[in-house]
Amino acid sequence: MIAFVVVAAVVAVALFINRYISKREERNMPADAPKEKPINIGMLLLIGGMGLAGYAFLFFDVTIDTTMGRIVNLSLMDERRNMILIGAAVAIVGAILMRRRHVAE
Repeated sequence: MIAFVVVAAVVAVALFINRYISKREERNMPADAPKEKPINIGMLLLIGGMGLAGYAFLFFDVTIDTTMGRIVNLSLMDERRNMILIGAAVAIVGAILMRRRHVAE
């Protein structure tokens, strides 16, 4: 449930920032000025989401050291799963924003 709320918040913030940047540029530009490409929020989200999911999958250790040796901690496994899901969702949102921007151009 918490992961869903986090993903929904990321989507809302990304869409707001994307729309705000686009409208701000349209207002500040004269009609005859050449158009510059704004910051691509979608690309930043895509790279960040893939980085988060990659870190969780490859480097996040889910074992703890005890007197009997290393054992798997279910709580750490749950945290790793949530990080992978949130990273994948953020990457998907970034890809959608990138695609939406390319279609608009």
